[in-house]
Amino acid sequence: MTTSGILATTEDSGSRAELLAVLRQLPEHHFGNVRDLWEYLSEIPVDT
Repeated sequence: MTTSGILATTEDSGSRAELLAVLRQLPEHHFGNVRDLWEYLSEIPVDT
């Protein structure tokens, strides 16, 4: 999955604006799986 693909899917699913804003900060990259995103999103709390 690519950053562009993640953004397109997130936008199409009607996700919250806050999530879209965070994802738009990701560099264009190919992610092997969802867990690979956390390298770039480490400041996002997982328990909220």
